[in-house]
Amino acid sequence: MKKIINGKRYDTDTAEFIGSVHPGKLEYWREELYRKRNGEFFLYVIGGPSSKYGSGNAEIRPLSIKEAQEWTEKHLSADRYEEIFSKVDEGLVQIALRIPPELKEAADKLDYTQAEIFAEGVKAILSKPVFRILEFTKTFKGKGSINEIEEGCTLYDGDPREIARCRSEEEARRELSKYRSDIHKMDAPFYGIIYKVTEYVIEKAVFDEDGYDTEDPEVLEIAPWDDYSRNLIKRMEGLE
Repeated sequence: MKKIINGKRYDTDTAEFIGSVHPGKLEYWREELYRKRNGEFFLYVIGGPSSKYGSGNAEIRPLSIKEAQEWTEKHLSADRYEEIFSKVDEGLVQIALRIPPELKEAADKLDYTQAEIFAEGVKAILSKPVFRILEFTKTFKGKGSINEIEEGCTLYDGDPREIARCRSEEEARRELSKYRSDIHKMDAPFYGIIYKVTEYVIEKAVFDEDGYDTEDPEVLEIAPWDDYSRNLIKRMEGLE
């Protein structure tokens, strides 16, 4: 299931499945906990008309880390809880943060005072914007799909590949200048023709109060298409 909620994309196919609960009762319902690549948690829920979810329609419900911890503590084993959430010292809260394994190893050994200092450093980092160069790809099927291809047509459709991370907008623009967006035309069974579109963009990363990237990015610039791709579109649209 895929859904956009408050500008954020949630997808049960790409997120990590954590666990589920589904009481075997007449008023059947099911909850599944997922963790996205950026560390954010959400529940996929569904139930019959007589269940606590009423409508019988599937839903996605974003969760804070605290809510995810409470759900995991209630429904999953202690081992699974410890596997997902590291121990948090009293007085501090846990955030989702991707760091190299060797740094995590060192962080696990911090005492309380060191952990507070570490947390202050993390806060300082999160307050600064990060400029990322991302590669988006999307496949358009059938000859007529050429009409759907335009600048920005790949954005927010699937998970992009991060190519570079820059400290300033100027540095990001210099990095983006090395790339050109492109279109590849290929023959394919059933569809006749497919077009694979690749676009390169500068995204200004924004972080929320939990330290997640918000997935509501500000796209500052899209790399122009190469000459072949522009000419291909013109030919297919009959403009030449």
